[in-house]
Amino acid sequence: DLSAPTGGRYMTALNSPVFIEAWHLVFEDGRFQNYDWTLKLDTDAVFVPQRLRNVLWGHCQDSDDDCLPMYLANFGRDLHGPVE
Repeated sequence: DLSAPTGGRYMTALNSPVFIEAWHLVFEDGRFQNYDWTLKLDTDAVFVPQRLRNVLWGHCQDSDDDCLPMYLANFGRDLHGPVE
């Protein structure tokens, strides 16, 4: 069930339980482990892979090995809004 009530000061969707369930399914499926990165995109996001590659490269270029696991917060100069 993807329905979510609205509420709070700005009457936004209170959809955290939906995302928690979705991530449980992602982990249960396990295919994400076959890739270097996993993204969560809003359904109306315009996604340009090369721009993301440039951001990610900036975090890994100084590494002697493959880029190590990391969490990039959705603020600052890296990721914004519909990309997490």
